[in-house]
Amino acid sequence: MQPRTCPNCGRLLPAQATSCMNCGFRFQPTGQRPPARPSSSFPPAGPTNPFTARTRPPASSTPRARPPLQPPDGPAPRPRQHTPAQPGKPAPRQRPGASSQSGRPRVAPTPAPTPKKLNPRLILILAALVGVILGGVIGIFAFVHKGPTTAANSPNLSPAGKIIGRVSFNSSGGLQGTTTITLPENTAAPASSIQKGASANVLQVVVNNGTLNFGLTLSPYPGPGSYTLQPFQTNPAPGSFNGTIRISNQQNSWSLHPPAQCAVTIASDTPLNLQAQKKPLHEVKGSFDCPKLVGSGTIAPIKVTQGQFDVYVEMLGS
Repeated sequence: MQPRTCPNCGRLLPAQATSCMNCGFRFQPTGQRPPARPSSSFPPAGPTNPFTARTRPPASSTPRARPPLQPPDGPAPRPRQHTPAQPGKPAPRQRPGASSQSGRPRVAPTPAPTPKKLNPRLILILAALVGVILGGVIGIFAFVHKGPTTAANSPNLSPAGKIIGRVSFNSSGGLQGTTTITLPENTAAPASSIQKGASANVLQVVVNNGTLNFGLTLSPYPGPGSYTLQPFQTNPAPGSFNGTIRISNQQNSWSLHPPAQCAVTIASDTPLNLQAQKKPLHEVKGSFDCPKLVGSGTIAPIKVTQGQFDVYVEMLGS
């Protein structure tokens, strides 16, 4: 069987086709009269399918290949896809000013402010100022909380907290009346002492208050007892006790001169469980009488009776 030709579009069709696959024209079955052809004054009726209303070129024996559909202005650009950052890999770079996938404008991060460097000279000045302040605070603290001197420490002083030094006597002549000399309360250490020697000791009783001064020296000093005190001699007799007694004020002084003598009694010499200037202390009590103490210059001599002394003495080594 020969192929059929579509009377509408001229397309070659198989012989058994009942309609055109190109324009949709249906063929009349065999034995039916074809419809009357319309007048030439009227255009041929178009296909019922609106999509085939366009005028098509006459069909050819060889089917043409359709060109691929393309947009009028060239290929459309592919939309930019956002590739999410993968763990361990840096995020893809974006152009400055490009918006993010969420549509929000990208805000550039604010750079961290650069720390200012301190001036080395300013650092030195501040360090010196801090040192001065700390030194002042430490000095004030040490001054306020410093311990008292050796003389003021209770383990090193008398129960009353003072160095005991007291002398009293009656006198007539160039110095008349009852006189008492006492050490000042702030005395740090006694001026009295017992000097230990290789063969003998020497006792010195010294009490000064800035107005009156008293001094007694006894050599040798064997301990408590009664002694006849002679002035210092170049060659003292064996068994004799040499020394001096001297009383003075701001204008005059009186002292023991030959051939005068003084009677001295040491009533007690008591070791104390105390120290002054890291030296052990003894308390020595005694009495003295001097018939004559010669005055200096033209000052009249004095007679001393009922003399008493009570002093702390330092034990000095040989």
